[in-house]
Amino acid sequence: MNIREACHTLAVSPSGYYAHQHKGQRQRRVQDAALSFKISAAFDASRHTYGSPRIMHTLRHEGACHGKNRIARKSIKRASAFSHQ
Repeated sequence: MNIREACHTLAVSPSGYYAHQHKGQRQRRVQDAALSFKISAAFDASRHTYGSPRIMHTLRHEGACHGKNRIARKSIKRASAFSHQ
């Protein structure tokens, strides 16, 4: 299936598809990538024993200010990716 057929099937214009392809990443996704890296570092430093409350405390001690639910969500994704390796 080529791009034109896919766009027709999804009721999207080809120009809209290409505009979306060239759009930069949103600020939230960039922040999430940086946060995931910090969570991974804190989790590894704890020898894979810290949960999201301790990781949140560690990150706040380092100066990062993120909500507990956001850190918990990212921690769960990190832990599930770790357990499947």
